Amino acid sequence: MKRNEAIYTAIDIGSSKITTLMAHFNLNGNLEIIGVGTVNSSGMHKGIVKDETKLSEDIRVSLDAARISSGVKPTPAFIGLTGGKLSSYNITSATSRITQPDQRVSHAELSSIIHDTVPLIPDSTEDSLVQVISRGYTIDGVRTHQSPIGRKANELSVDSHVILAKKATLETIMQCVQEGGASIHGMTLESIASSYSVLSADEKELGVVLVDIGGGTTDIAIFQEGSILHSSSIPVGGYHLTNDIAISCRTTIEAAEEAKILFGNVGSAVMESEKINMPSRSGSDVLTIESSEIRELVRDRMSETLVLVMGKIKKAGLHRPPAAGIVFTGGTAKLPGLMELAEEISHSPTRIGVPKYITQMPEYISDPSYATSTGLLLWGVHSSGNDKTSGVKEEGRKSVANIIRKNFTHIPFLKKLTVSNETQ
Repeated sequence: MKRNEAIYTAIDIGSSKITTLMAHFNLNGNLEIIGVGTVNSSGMHKGIVKDETKLSEDIRVSLDAARISSGVKPTPAFIGLTGGKLSSYNITSATSRITQPDQRVSHAELSSIIHDTVPLIPDSTEDSLVQVISRGYTIDGVRTHQSPIGRKANELSVDSHVILAKKATLETIMQCVQEGGASIHGMTLESIASSYSVLSADEKELGVVLVDIGGGTTDIAIFQEGSILHSSSIPVGGYHLTNDIAISCRTTIEAAEEAKILFGNVGSAVMESEKINMPSRSGSDVLTIESSEIRELVRDRMSETLVLVMGKIKKAGLHRPPAAGIVFTGGTAKLPGLMELAEEISHSPTRIGVPKYITQMPEYISDPSYATSTGLLLWGVHSSGNDKTSGVKEEGRKSVANIIRKNFTHIPFLKKLTVSNETQ
């Protein structure tokens, strides 16, 4: 491996596991995963940091495993954010006249327009700006997703999706990552990261809902006309299915998780019930439970979660899921019967999203539970302006990101984070 070869590092900090991936572009020009480190997550619970010391240690172990398997030192990492402490909304800058003599949009012109958007961002002592994603540009009344830098125009406005995080949450995550031995290159929502790994450009253009069901949260990102329309999170994930079983059946979390995996089919097909033995919480007794009870508990919770997802879609201003339907990813997306149940509730086409666009990776990584970690790698490559994975390098992408950083550095934490302004 060449000394000056670019290495990309991504850390997915989840409630069920911490995954570190390291990758580079090989001699064939393909993005190749060269290091993997996955450990159980003991410091995160339901998308919230519960034990900073344990989380820092989990990150350190994951990072070390990726370093050892790759044989190279990890670079500043791309980190995913999730949970209810995040908020986002769309804003549109005022229309500005282009003043350059040749009427071409310059870096300075775009910088001025973006800077003028800052007053539209709430001045809150609790929130910090994490990311500004360009949803598109309106040039002389015509909307486009392409960077306007260098293009001729009389008037220009910018549509953006703004993501905020609670300062305390952001500080805690940053501290845990740094104490775990990593530095931070950039942060994005986990659902946005996953979109880079499991969605196609056609799906984003037609309109699609991405539902990433993790251990502690369900993250949602809605795309339309090629760009992000809405992002949000529901504080329900795979852990809640397990917890429902543990409470109702008065058993241990470990036994409940096993029962969920073995009997948690949420499809409509009638299945013969069988008696299963489960340990009591105290471990002193053996309880006999009908497998049909497990299926009913899991189906009820998933039905409730899907109804909440439909509520988020309506909140985004859509009466129904867009044309490309709903793509489910994350570990819980593998739940048997989920696509059938989702189609029954949403009246929309569905599919399971698995990581793609990374041509060389271990076979086990091609699994919905690795959508966020692989997506963080792809987002990192994309936001660095070195996107060979799509075969197209968008001119001006790095310039726009640099403009954002230059003009928003007075906002807390932004000097430490990479804030991107890129169409999806």
